[in-house]
Amino acid sequence: MDQHAEQSGSGLAGVVDAYVLWFARWHRLVFFPTGTADGAETHETAAASKFRDWVAATDQAALTRQPAVVRLVSLNEQLHRLARMIRLRTAADRTPPNPEEYDALVACYERFFRLLRRVERAFAAAASGLDPLTGLRTRRSLAAVLDRAVARLQRSGRPFCVAMVDIDHFKVINDRHGHDAGDRVLAAVAGAIDQGVRATDEVFRHGGEEFLVCLDDLGLDEAGAMLDRLRRRIAALSLPALLAGDDDAPPPPKPTPNADTTITASFGVVEATADADPNQLIAAADAALYRAKAAGRNRVEALRPGAPASRPDARSRRRPDAAGAPTDPTVPATQTDGDGDPGATPSPSPRPRPPLKAPRSALPGTGGRRPR
Repeated sequence: MDQHAEQSGSGLAGVVDAYVLWFARWHRLVFFPTGTADGAETHETAAASKFRDWVAATDQAALTRQPAVVRLVSLNEQLHRLARMIRLRTAADRTPPNPEEYDALVACYERFFRLLRRVERAFAAAASGLDPLTGLRTRRSLAAVLDRAVARLQRSGRPFCVAMVDIDHFKVINDRHGHDAGDRVLAAVAGAIDQGVRATDEVFRHGGEEFLVCLDDLGLDEAGAMLDRLRRRIAALSLPALLAGDDDAPPPPKPTPNADTTITASFGVVEATADADPNQLIAAADAALYRAKAAGRNRVEALRPGAPASRPDARSRRRPDAAGAPTDPTVPATQTDGDGDPGATPSPSPRPRPPLKAPRSALPGTGGRRPR
């Protein structure tokens, strides 16, 4: 992905230059028609050719199905169709462009260019190891961070915890409001997490709507308290406000009595032991996350060191978050542990999740999601 992202990002720079040159030449020809159309057509052909070459390159990287790229291709076709129609009509009538048609062309050009710049920045960020949508680190450096934390624990006994975070009912948000809205929710939740942890903590986008947090120098109780503060920060986010925050996005649907207005997340956390393996830590935090989902979502579930990360049988493989009504964010989170703490709320058996695997190549935040 990193190599493909770097190549695709550099290819977009040529597309940007070609389109700036073509649009300037188009204006010169339409408003001051002193010569032939050959110059404008040459620049238009060059711009369209560079864009097609870039799309072909992203197709080889399996990125052309990403929503941002699909939308970019659609805007490009609309832009050239409007520009050609106005140019031919003004040449035939020898009159300036119709103001409404010209405004539509400029608006399309601005939408195309804004998205082109966003995609260009996304590829640059992906090549750097950062998730372009959230600005968080990607899974690429996760193993090295956990290895260092385990080694430090073995040397000095300094504790640390690993937490998995999953946005509740994310599939409902995508299905009801569209993937652009889902992207804004992802970015907002990532910001709430990143701003709510300490400078020494590490936050990663783990894939889809999941995040992983590595909390240094905290035992399980302290980590649980910090995560519950993050849970409340996320529950304070307003979905209607996020839906209204993007000028490029289609207008949000009118609210209805049953429409979701809140965003919540579930947390699973485990404290590392000196003999821990990074994959085991992630699996244990993942199992705790499943308990949080099964226990009602919008809560923090903790596994004590040495507690079994139990998995249910294979008869029920659907994740608890696949459907259902959103959780009331005002309900306080309950922390439970794996050794049957008498003060804890019993959790239903967690449901199994697929084995960990690297996400497929994608513009982070724009595709490749598992259903929820």
